[in-house]
Amino acid sequence: MEKGTMLYHYRIEGAAPYGKGALLMAEHILLGKRFLLKSLTPKLPGTESYRERFYNEAKLLAGMVHPNILQATDFFEHNSGFWLVMEYYNGAALDRMIEHNGPFPQQIALHYAVRLLQGLRFAHDKGVIHRGLTTAIILLDRNGGLKISDFGVALLKYGEDLQEVGQGGEAAFMSPEQILNPFTVTPQSDIYAVGLILYNMLAGRLPFSEESAVDTLMNQFDSTIPDIRSFAPDTHEELAAIVHKALEKDPANRYQSCVEFLAALEAHRVALLPKAPAEGIADSWLRRRRGLVMSSLVSALLLATGGGYYYHWINSYDIILKLQGSNTIGAELAPALAEEFLKKQGAVRIRRVPGKNHEEQLVEGIMEGRRNRAVEIKAHGSTTAFEGLQANACDIGMSSRRIKDDEVKRLSLLGNMTSRANEHVLALDGVAVIVNSTNPVATLTMADTQGLFTGKIPEWKQLNSAAKAAPVHVYARDDKSGTFDTFKSLVLHKEKLVKEAKRFEDSVKLSRDVSSDPNGIGFIGLPYVKSSKAVAISGGAQPILPTPFTVATEDYGLARRLYLYTPGQPKNQKIRDFVEFALSPEGQAIVEKNGFVPLSVRMGNSSIPANAPERYRMLASSAERLSLNVKFTADGQLDNKAYRDLDRLVRALSTKELQGRQLLLFSFTDASSDPHSSLALSHQRVGQVAQELRSRGIMVAAAEGFGSSLPVADNSTKEGRQRNNRVEIWLAKR
Repeated sequence: MEKGTMLYHYRIEGAAPYGKGALLMAEHILLGKRFLLKSLTPKLPGTESYRERFYNEAKLLAGMVHPNILQATDFFEHNSGFWLVMEYYNGAALDRMIEHNGPFPQQIALHYAVRLLQGLRFAHDKGVIHRGLTTAIILLDRNGGLKISDFGVALLKYGEDLQEVGQGGEAAFMSPEQILNPFTVTPQSDIYAVGLILYNMLAGRLPFSEESAVDTLMNQFDSTIPDIRSFAPDTHEELAAIVHKALEKDPANRYQSCVEFLAALEAHRVALLPKAPAEGIADSWLRRRRGLVMSSLVSALLLATGGGYYYHWINSYDIILKLQGSNTIGAELAPALAEEFLKKQGAVRIRRVPGKNHEEQLVEGIMEGRRNRAVEIKAHGSTTAFEGLQANACDIGMSSRRIKDDEVKRLSLLGNMTSRANEHVLALDGVAVIVNSTNPVATLTMADTQGLFTGKIPEWKQLNSAAKAAPVHVYARDDKSGTFDTFKSLVLHKEKLVKEAKRFEDSVKLSRDVSSDPNGIGFIGLPYVKSSKAVAISGGAQPILPTPFTVATEDYGLARRLYLYTPGQPKNQKIRDFVEFALSPEGQAIVEKNGFVPLSVRMGNSSIPANAPERYRMLASSAERLSLNVKFTADGQLDNKAYRDLDRLVRALSTKELQGRQLLLFSFTDASSDPHSSLALSHQRVGQVAQELRSRGIMVAAAEGFGSSLPVADNSTKEGRQRNNRVEIWLAKR
């Protein structure tokens, strides 16, 4: 701003001799007195509610009168911009003192650290967190005094306005939690910055000296702070320990207040200081050096502004994908897939940034020479996947159940949501019925399971004589959850969940609560069983435990598919790219790592039921079963998963492990038709699968149909009939 420009009652004189260019010296034309002006957030909205809160906050800062704080004396609005007025201080900035004179003597560093903490303690007691402490805004005078300037960084520190303010501290002085989420800083964030300032005074440098602000931020976040004695070997051992305690990554491990930090420094300083007063020492040392730096202070840029730049640079991103829906998928699996997907896009330094609540997050990566890229994930339940797609609020819907008919109708503008272009099976999961590990109940029928969750079986003793005469405590997912929808469809049917059931949006918490309740029972996705005990479920056939293989074949009565839903012709190419990545071998490895059952083709359980047909027993006795069953739609066509499964099978048969082995297909149906019709249908379907494989260059050694002779589920339910209609795939032993 040009010299002589008038702002309110202030005439601009030029840049201040500290503050790196963004602090202006100005004369109050009525008082004839020099002050400092700083422009605050010229792009902030000028609404009445904002203006009122600005002045309320301004009054708070104006009331912060302390010897170690550069006092705010006035605030005003000019041309839709807000300005902070501060007292003028005849001093030098600490960063330039260190730059020109090197490390401070330990007594001098202690003297100024104590002054700094005294000023901060006063501010914290007023409820004000600075958030932007750096050596550039710490001012020293020739008498050993110290002033903390630029509390304007703390102004309007709440909520989303901070995104507009954009001043979250300089990279080199930001605490890990401030880097992760600058909107929720605490006094411990300021304490971390004081630790770095003290480190800088003692060592003459900061712990990390990368040229890139991004690297500095990341090192602050996840790298160990180098021992200060590696740069300043003469630092007293006790003082080094004090510095490093202030620089703990976890705020809970730092000094919890300025009072606590001060007590540690004062105790150490008493042992080190000579009899001469500290002010005398500081005065003599400072007088000899101050003249070396005063002439060079005018030309630099304001560090706090640089801090804002760094904050925006590291937090500026393009959201390339929005995923919404199932908590089962969105809690861990989707973020893990997003991280690897961003890496494939060329991103580095991937990190997860928490959202406004536990079910929301951003997965963000730094792109060299370009804006950062991020994937937004909101995991509030499967129902929200289809609500989000309909409202154009997401690109990909995550669901732990299949889309319902009414949802298909509502989303018809996006295409046929049950087609291969729109519906993608991501992984398999089992809805495990879990109990406390001390519970003697090990198996349940579907009817027993329904009775427990509807209250018809109120006590454990009714199920198992070895159980205690204790009430059943029911734990269940919330109504928006796809896990609940699946459980309702497969177990509850038209019955209602018992009213006393405790409901959860978070799968992990549900499992944890069951594991700590001896009388508890719940249902949960397979990866979340953890410390609880899963029980075997009988659906009209032999009891089956939820294992990766029984879930992969979908023989387990509560196995389910996890889905991604997309528009049929997406405008965003990243949608197709992400889906293809998630379904690729690389993506499926991430699925497995996160505890779900991947769609990979593997060898598994080859046991043959005692009631199996003789021909089946003969052929299977010299073969091994693969981890997939081919399923069909209601109109008799292969379903969406089946087509991809056959492609996976072709790739698996080309591997060294399986190459050259003969392929056997065994088909079964439900019992809804007479035995003759069921047998004919099983022959027809096994022929369909054999033809699909032949079209892919794979010859089939045997293709047999066995009708409804070997059910794995209850034929009286729709879900049971779907499981019984299957084509098993076996490989002959070598």
